[in-house]
Amino acid sequence: MGYKNSLKLLGYRLGLSHQYLPMPLKKLCAMHKAFWAQHSASPSA
Repeated sequence: MGYKNSLKLLGYRLGLSHQYLPMPLKKLCAMHKAFWAQHSASPSA
């Protein structure tokens, strides 16, 4: 049960720092990959 909570925390922390992650890693980890296809061209605000 502890590993499940650890992975949730890891995902949460990755989400908080998504602006520092490279685009291929974002697409790899994304549940909805189409989101990054739409937003990859626009600069992050």
